Amino acid sequence: MRVIKRQYLILVPLATLFFIFGTLYSAHSWAGIPQLRDGHWNHKIRVGNNHQSEQEPYEQSKPPEDTNCAGFPHDRLADVQVVLRIGSTQPFDQISSHIANITNCISDLIIISDKKEQIGERFWSYDIIADLPKAYWEGVDKNGVETSGLKAYASIHSADSSWEMGKHVGDQLTHREGWLLDRFKFLPMVEYAYDTNPRAKWFFFIEADTYIVWDTFFRLIDRYDSDQPWYMGSPSPGRALENGEKTYFAYGGDGFILSRPAIQRLLQRDTVVIGPENITRTEPSLTEKWADLVKSDCCGDSVLGFALANKGIFLSGLYPLFNPHALHGIPFGPSGKPYWCQPVLSMHKTWPGDVPMLSQFLKERSNEVGCMFFPPSFLVETMSQRN
Repeated sequence: MRVIKRQYLILVPLATLFFIFGTLYSAHSWAGIPQLRDGHWNHKIRVGNNHQSEQEPYEQSKPPEDTNCAGFPHDRLADVQVVLRIGSTQPFDQISSHIANITNCISDLIIISDKKEQIGERFWSYDIIADLPKAYWEGVDKNGVETSGLKAYASIHSADSSWEMGKHVGDQLTHREGWLLDRFKFLPMVEYAYDTNPRAKWFFFIEADTYIVWDTFFRLIDRYDSDQPWYMGSPSPGRALENGEKTYFAYGGDGFILSRPAIQRLLQRDTVVIGPENITRTEPSLTEKWADLVKSDCCGDSVLGFALANKGIFLSGLYPLFNPHALHGIPFGPSGKPYWCQPVLSMHKTWPGDVPMLSQFLKERSNEVGCMFFPPSFLVETMSQRN
């Protein structure tokens, strides 16, 4: 009983702080974000394009049947392609919690993985590793850093595992092996997403442990011109360009956004002149062009950011809107000042058990005006519920 009373006593001053800071913060630039009008909250669903890969037996335009999606602005998805990147070594409960609570209202969700299989009742994953060019497989039989992860791919396909049977390939492979394989997915993932839905104005790439506040996402893209090349996410230091200019890439764990013009420029294959004979050739595809760097780098999000920078597309670092911390690791102490009363779009490393609780919290406050912020009372409330 004392513990419960102490928690409630803590909530009182924090709730007061939340009110004060929320009032002060109303003058912030986010106050100018247009509200989603009532007319936008309906059930209109875009009919997906007819491009269907052999690995995609599901219909992308199938309406969501989840009753929790009654208030979701399905018509907004006409301009958005959401791409979920997963791996066979990830726990089933993490992926199932995600598609049941976070992307459950995304009717045309693309799921990128290292194995084709049915995910839940509505989706199939696409094996993006199978599409890698020949350059990636050279030397795969040797024990080298450059092919670390690709060896795990063979093990994944030889293992007796599937979502439907409840058998997990992670029982045979380590999380690190899956992580090393993950870097090979980023570039072909972007190519595949655009090829699948070239009409989308925005492409949103997320992971299974990324929690998304969709209201904030839609408010964000409303503030930007989709006809311009945008690359948004949480900034991480990247490689320097040839001229010494420092670059940043969007940390993949908390999601990143690319506009259609950004992807179009990234995928554009320029004509280059080679050798003293001035032979002209067309550049290879994005995935093939950066094969050597992908094989030598630890992380695919780093290579993607560098490839974009080489096309003149630099990151718009939106931190802490894109939050790299887990829910229970958000720094609200002296070092966490940037988080106080900032809008929440994403959180990384979300525990599967926290996902339904977060979704319920957002559902209960769906009629409130304004963005979802990082208030201390929100953190304390969710932590006290967990404890």
